[in-house]
Amino acid sequence: MASIASAVARIKNGPLEIGGILDARAVERVCAEQDATVRWNWEESALITNTLPGVRQHPETGEKVWFNHVSTFMATPRTAGLARWLLYHAGFPSPRSRPFHASLGNGEPFSLAELNSINDAMDSSTIMFRWQRSDLLLVDNYLIAHGRMPFHGPRRILVAIH
Repeated sequence: MASIASAVARIKNGPLEIGGILDARAVERVCAEQDATVRWNWEESALITNTLPGVRQHPETGEKVWFNHVSTFMATPRTAGLARWLLYHAGFPSPRSRPFHASLGNGEPFSLAELNSINDAMDSSTIMFRWQRSDLLLVDNYLIAHGRMPFHGPRRILVAIH
């Protein structure tokens, strides 16, 4: 089953968008297929909500793995800087109005202490390296959280997803 992220990519770059305009019925169909809800707002954009477990079973190894976007979606003063975090919360006072948001399965918010603990775990597990010519990185998306640090210069992305 495709993820909501891949469904959103199909919406933005595929048959669900015609001439830059979203086909609302197609978006609603994809969301229904993914057990997600969609709510349209006054700007004709969609708020897509789905509830997923924070820990999943790896499809190949059977291991229980942390598999969610809390550290990505939840800005904190630590990750965004205090001024940017305050501006973000002033601009989007309701968590459900934010472009990206995550909460506990019961809808309750994560506390800053919980978010800091998650970020501490991510930081302590981070392996940083300097790319060299001809480097190749293979990532198991279930086992490895991945990203990049800020940089300057040209960027070339070569991706294959299985």
